[in-house]
Amino acid sequence: MIHHYQGNHSLYFTSCQDKKSQDQKIYDISHIKNSIPAIITKCILPIHAFLGCDTVSRIHSIGKGLESLKKVISCKNMQKCLLAFLPNDANHSTIQEHGEKLLCLFYNIKGNNSLDSLRYVVFQRKVATATKFISPESLPPTSDAALYHSYRAYHQTQVWLGNTKDPLNWGYYIRQNMMLPIKMKQPPAPSSLLKVFRCGCNTGCKTIVCSCRKHGLKCTDSCRECSGVSCSNSEPTDFDD
Repeated sequence: MIHHYQGNHSLYFTSCQDKKSQDQKIYDISHIKNSIPAIITKCILPIHAFLGCDTVSRIHSIGKGLESLKKVISCKNMQKCLLAFLPNDANHSTIQEHGEKLLCLFYNIKGNNSLDSLRYVVFQRKVATATKFISPESLPPTSDAALYHSYRAYHQTQVWLGNTKDPLNWGYYIRQNMMLPIKMKQPPAPSSLLKVFRCGCNTGCKTIVCSCRKHGLKCTDSCRECSGVSCSNSEPTDFDD
């Protein structure tokens, strides 16, 4: 509403009634829009989509609070990346480039380093000091995962702008009559590292008895029984490369 609001007329948004207090909050959209920087008003749709909404996953450890908004306000490069998500005719390479750059800026990466290089450095640091298992979600996403996240954020931004885009061209695929997100098409880590974790389940890998599932990893071709293709913890492979 803040992005689309124009004019000087009054516009109010009423929240759902609180179940405990029975109170309702009323928001003056015109006042809110006039109180925040113009760049936030312009970029609020891609900010909301990129940092997580009902249809696009949230990035681990990066929230949509005041800290992220302050970064956008103070960083011209962030603003440039976010503005790239607004045109209806943006191509895939543009969204890929600006999406990864935006993530790098949120992770405070300096220079032209990629997410993959940052992921490697962070992993090394954690291994050097870890006293327990390193959870995969504590690492920055791979460049491949960031690619499809950026595609979905662009698609959702365009939906909010009233533009029609084929979701199958922007980070989704169809499986069993359901539209699902493409998480990535490349391995999350080198095969030599992934082989450290493998399961021997013969019950479908449905519970944390599966060592791969327990450690937050998908089954791979190293797993003895399922080979990463015939269990509930495998990555779908029925979309086009």
